[in-house]
Amino acid sequence: MNLIEIFLPLIDLILKTVLYIVVIRMRKLEVSIKTCAICAGASILAGMIPFPEALHLMLTIVIAGFLIMKDADVDFFPDGVLIPFVVEIGGAFLLRFALVPLIESL
Repeated sequence: MNLIEIFLPLIDLILKTVLYIVVIRMRKLEVSIKTCAICAGASILAGMIPFPEALHLMLTIVIAGFLIMKDADVDFFPDGVLIPFVVEIGGAFLLRFALVPLIESL
């Protein structure tokens, strides 16, 4: 077992937490860092249910969007849907194409 495989969920959680903080601050919303970390952990929670990858992504967006709407009192669209969508897609691309090759090259 490779060392990157062991720490990949932790790296993913930290990356998505930072992305949630950045995107929510760009939208000028008041959300706690704890909520950002819980929203980032929504993909881990959704990963426990055996769904195909597309349903896993949609379930993650719904859970994270619900938590953002509950904590920040925002509308369902655009903030409740687009913030988790941007973070989840951006985090997946950044992790897969930038961070993992960088870590494996070390």
